[in-house]
Amino acid sequence: MPSIEADLAQVTELARQVAAGDAEALRALIQRLGVRRALVAEAAARGIRRAAAGSWTADLQRELLAALLAAMNRRGVQADPGCRVRMEAVAALAALWPPAEVVEAPLREAAATVQMENVGGVMEDVAVGLRASAAQAMAQLGCDCLPELGLLLFEGLPDPAGRDPLRSVRLAAALAIGRLGDPAGAALLAVRLREPAEDGEVLAACIDGLMGLHHPRAAAWIGPLLAGRDGTACVAAASALGALDPDGAVEPVVIRIAAAPDWLAEALTVALGGIRGDAAAAALRRLATDRRPKVAAAARAALPESPPGQG
Repeated sequence: MPSIEADLAQVTELARQVAAGDAEALRALIQRLGVRRALVAEAAARGIRRAAAGSWTADLQRELLAALLAAMNRRGVQADPGCRVRMEAVAALAALWPPAEVVEAPLREAAATVQMENVGGVMEDVAVGLRASAAQAMAQLGCDCLPELGLLLFEGLPDPAGRDPLRSVRLAAALAIGRLGDPAGAALLAVRLREPAEDGEVLAACIDGLMGLHHPRAAAWIGPLLAGRDGTACVAAASALGALDPDGAVEPVVIRIAAAPDWLAEALTVALGGIRGDAAAAALRRLATDRRPKVAAAARAALPESPPGQG
């Protein structure tokens, strides 16, 4: 049996040939995807992912799809340590754009996968990245997956020590719900916005998702985050409210700027600069003389230029 180094070198060469459009090299790479050695299969899956969006014949695309679906069956620590083969396979499936009904079942299974492994002497769930990747792929391909995305959105919270191993899953789920476009997803995002312990970037992704779904009550759900302690969520809320109701958003944003610490006030002033309209421009002119230098500078930089002939 060739050494693993030799196998990996061969896969690297095949991937190079595939990148140049060699169909026979792609068939050889597909075969390597099914080998027992997980590192070799992972390298083959990575090469296939990079090639999946290429212009291949219909027969070769069918072979590619079948091989990727087979790779999704590599379950467990021995067959797929770290879930890395399946993560590459999920990304390749997304690049291949197969019909949703063909890949829904394996992607749902990937989204529900938990795989515990010893990492540095501690048992950890190494399938977090796989679940996040599956969430994004399901939304991209238009799968029937809102319940799965909802379950992922409500996985975990930061703990008192600051650890949050499931953050990437919730972030991916929030983005995926917005991308999926199912109006029923608005309720899931709105409920998550009410979780005070949630990570700010996840809350910002929930806000983005709500904006994408165009729910008529989005402003009412987003508004309370403007008064929250997390700066990322606060700024995201200010920007969203400004887009939803440019005139109505100015006063609450200005009030929040007045009470915010300097770093947040500066960021909110930048967000205020993204709001179009006379009310926002007037508020920026007032803030241009703010006692806080960075706030004043941000306001001056955001002020709209005067039309020619006006000073």
